Amino acid sequence: MLEIRDAAIWDGYYSASPILSLVAVRPQREGRQSSFEDEQGNIRQVNYQSTRVDSQQRLKYACGLEYQAYVKLSNDLGRSMGKATAQRIYESVEAAARQAGNLVNMEGREFTQAVFLETLERVVFDFAPDGSPLFPSLTMGSEAQARFHEAWPLWISQPEFKIRFKTLIERKREEFHEREACRRLVD
Repeated sequence: MLEIRDAAIWDGYYSASPILSLVAVRPQREGRQSSFEDEQGNIRQVNYQSTRVDSQQRLKYACGLEYQAYVKLSNDLGRSMGKATAQRIYESVEAAARQAGNLVNMEGREFTQAVFLETLERVVFDFAPDGSPLFPSLTMGSEAQARFHEAWPLWISQPEFKIRFKTLIERKREEFHEREACRRLVD
């Protein structure tokens, strides 16, 4: 029963937001803080904050429950924890983007080609050895994402947008090559 409960909790957790499956886990056995080096070489401190979801689940509560009902209870618990964790991640990402000047505030505007290109202008691109762009992850609300997936095929079929998009990619490729040429190599 415990294995079923734990699996259902983790399934619920990861189903709360796609970003959760992208977060690398690094075990830390003790302490309430950590640090990392950002792209500019600055050491950033991370103070851990707990996230919790209250629950009164006990194995004895499972007695008399159908299997699916028990799994759903555990799944809902995991989903609640996943939502709370994802919310904290989005808040951290927003603060970092705001600090770096990469935050694009829609301010009630429609998600248009111009807004999309403005967004791409603000982010750093990397490129594969074959020269193809490694597109960054963009985070947007579910409504904006649905509109984007609907609009993208139309946009990419328009010659004017294709030219603007390719020009932006070429400029990002040049920036990438300049960045790589100036990169400091260490032993």
